[in-house]
Amino acid sequence: LVTRSGDVWTNSETSHRFALYRKGTLRIVDGVAAPSRISEMVEGPDGSIWARTANYDAELLRFHDGQWRTFNAADGLPPSNVTNMLVAADGAIWVACTSAVVGLAAGGARFQTVGLTPRGALSQDSQGRIWLSDDSGSYPLTGPGGRGQPPSMRTPYRTGAEQIQLGPLFDREG
Repeated sequence: LVTRSGDVWTNSETSHRFALYRKGTLRIVDGVAAPSRISEMVEGPDGSIWARTANYDAELLRFHDGQWRTFNAADGLPPSNVTNMLVAADGAIWVACTSAVVGLAAGGARFQTVGLTPRGALSQDSQGRIWLSDDSGSYPLTGPGGRGQPPSMRTPYRTGAEQIQLGPLFDREG
């Protein structure tokens, strides 16, 4: 992961330790090693680093203010594989799993289930709506700003299997 400040975060597949490359120096980050392989990292608007593990039971790690915190089923994550995660413009983190989509509001302590779904990929449009793309197509999960109910749709927008892997991309027109 390359952060907005230019730092590079990585994770060793064998030791499960995190390392940070900053200003020409690579150093091991103090704290816990990941419980398993890390399959995705994203940066939050507050500079926090979110890491998704490859564990079957959903598990996320967050590095914020020099401290690691683990999020798992006790924090509202479903007991299934995480397929992808998205940090929204408002700082909320959205997680698509093989059984459900969950969200954690910025500053929140517990993930809330948004819907029970098959495997899918998350994305956000220019109005802040959160979208899910799955085998049935792409459709909004929220209204503008990541809040409220989505507009009613008769059928999802059609997407192929290739688009589901990464989620749709939106241009400035939406």
